[in-house]
Amino acid sequence: MNRPVAATSASAMIDAKINELEDWRGKTLARVRKLIRDADPEIVEELKWRGTPVWSHD
Repeated sequence: MNRPVAATSASAMIDAKINELEDWRGKTLARVRKLIRDADPEIVEELKWRGTPVWSHD
């Protein structure tokens, strides 16, 4: 029987992506993310297209 795999939230995966990118890309992603979250605290974070962070709102 297969064991259920713990789902990692998109936010946690984006945190990991930022920490993984130790150059300007990580700093830029962190800055863009902060700007988006400050503009709309209810924004939905997702990972699509092979791990690319995406933000959406209904």
